[in-house]
Amino acid sequence: MIANKSKAENNIDTYLQGRAIQIAQFEDDEIVPTPQFHYILPGERIVSDLSNTSKVRTVKIFDPQLSITGLVVKFNAPVYQIADGRKKYEISSFKGRVEDILSDGSIELANEDIVSPSRGDREPLGNNLIKITRVSIAQIDEFSSLPYQTKKIDDPTLDKGKTKIQTPGRNGKKQLSYSIRREDGVEISRVLVKTSVIDQPIDEVIKIGTKPVITGWCKYNDDVIAASIKNNLDPDKLCALMKKESNGHPDSVNPDGPYIGLFQYTEGFWADATKKAGFAGANIYDAKSQIYVTAWALTHGYAGRW
Repeated sequence: MIANKSKAENNIDTYLQGRAIQIAQFEDDEIVPTPQFHYILPGERIVSDLSNTSKVRTVKIFDPQLSITGLVVKFNAPVYQIADGRKKYEISSFKGRVEDILSDGSIELANEDIVSPSRGDREPLGNNLIKITRVSIAQIDEFSSLPYQTKKIDDPTLDKGKTKIQTPGRNGKKQLSYSIRREDGVEISRVLVKTSVIDQPIDEVIKIGTKPVITGWCKYNDDVIAASIKNNLDPDKLCALMKKESNGHPDSVNPDGPYIGLFQYTEGFWADATKKAGFAGANIYDAKSQIYVTAWALTHGYAGRW
C-alpha cells in the first residue's frame, strides 16, 4: 500500500481488495493466492494484461480517467513442482485439491498410480511438491518342465539282470502365471496367481528281468530253468550242486550209500522227497525228476542234506 495514507484511505483499500477477490470469482474448490496490487494514478497508462487465464486472474477497479485513483489486482496461480515418475516439471493452477491441480495441468492418472499427497488432499508437500509414482500391473506367463516318473515292473519272460524300456518317458509342461507390479518401471513384486498343466508328463516304464539265468556250467538247462522258476531258486545253485554230486551223469552211483543219480539220493530219501515234491514213484535215475525234486528240496529245508 501507499505510505502515509489516512485511516479512511486504508479502509477504502481494504474494501477494494476484498471487492477484487469477489470479482475474480474464485470457486469453493480454488485457492485464493496472495494478490499483487497496483494503484493507478490519473492519466497513468495501464500496461498490465487484464485478461484472465488459467495461470493469472487480473481485476481492474475504477477507471483512472473517471476517478482520482484506480486499482489493478493480479492473482498468480500457485506453481507446483511435479515429480512424475522419472520426469520433473511445473504446473500452475488455482485448484485446491491435488487431483484437480493435476487435471488442470492435463496430467492423466491411472487408477493404480500413487499420488503423494493423496488425490483428495488440499495440502501439497513442502515447496508445493506433488509426487506421482507410476504403477503398472501386468500378467506374464512362464513355462517350466514337469519331470516324468520312472516305474519299474518285473518281467518273468526277460532274463534276470536285463532291463527293457517298455514306455519311454517324456517330460510335461506347466504354465506359471504371475502378476507383476512395477513402480516407475521397477519391479516391486511378483505373485504367482495361477498354475496350469499344459502337457501331462508320460511316465517311463522299465521292465526288470526276473527269469532265472544260468551263468556257469550246467546240463539239462531247460529243465533246470523250469524247476528253478517253479521253486524260486537260483539255477546256478542247482547246476553247481549237480556238478559236485555227479558231474551231470544221471546214472552215477556211489556204492557208499549207495547214492544214486544226478544229485546222489539214497533210495529212502528219494522215496520220501519225491512224495512230498509231487513226484511219487519217479525213477531215481530220471534226470528231469531228480532236477525238480532237488529244486523243491533245496527250498523246503533240505539243503543241509548235501
